[in-house]
Amino acid sequence: MVEKIIRIGTRDSELALWQAHTVQQKLQDLGYKTEI
Repeated sequence: MVEKIIRIGTRDSELALWQAHTVQQKLQDLGYKTEI
């Protein structure tokens, strides 16, 4: 079975990166593989 990775796109601002990392952590807590 191929493991799918959710790729999270973001901008380079501090707020955007914080938001992306927050979403990434919540998805990982649910068992999803993610990358930014």
